Amino acid sequence: MLAFPIHNGMILNVLKCDCRSVSDDDILDGDDYVYFAASLHFPKSMEKPSHDKHFHVCYGSGMLNGKIEYHPLCIYTRQGF
Repeated sequence: MLAFPIHNGMILNVLKCDCRSVSDDDILDGDDYVYFAASLHFPKSMEKPSHDKHFHVCYGSGMLNGKIEYHPLCIYTRQGF
């Protein structure tokens, strides 16, 4: 099982990691990349080049204080976006 810190300094045990191809309309490029479907912010430091012509987002989910939390892991962006 993976574990990583979240914003308030607590540790989230990751129960599941999910990577999926997403459309251009699901991503907003600003100071961070925002993936609308999961309301996740991906800092530019998590950006990696995609090896195909699609965006891909990877995020983990797990339990924290009895509640499911989602945490961004990385985002693969099309070249030239």
